[in-house]
Amino acid sequence: METLLILDQERTPELRSAITRHGLRIVQEISPRVVLVEGETANLTATIREPGVLSISSSLSSQNEPAGILANLTTAETLFVNAWIQQQTKTNKTKKKRPCDGLDWDTPGYAAP
Repeated sequence: METLLILDQERTPELRSAITRHGLRIVQEISPRVVLVEGETANLTATIREPGVLSISSSLSSQNEPAGILANLTTAETLFVNAWIQQQTKTNKTKKKRPCDGLDWDTPGYAAP
């Protein structure tokens, strides 16, 4: 499960240690305190319970942010968070179906582009 976490700036090093201690993997980060993590739900729940960790769900938007959290982020962090939220809330999450998608380049009967 992939989740966006915003860490308390005062406790960032300690909370980043907690992320790895709970078995989560940081898959993307815009700054030390705004990270995208991946891992098991139980491990994620344990990390979110740490004081100073805010989990962003796909239902969050800049209109219903908790306690103005986005106001405390840098411009780059806010852009990252808003882009992630927008990606999560897209109505059409299905991948385009393309002819020959996933086939080897040398599949008989098809010409490579």
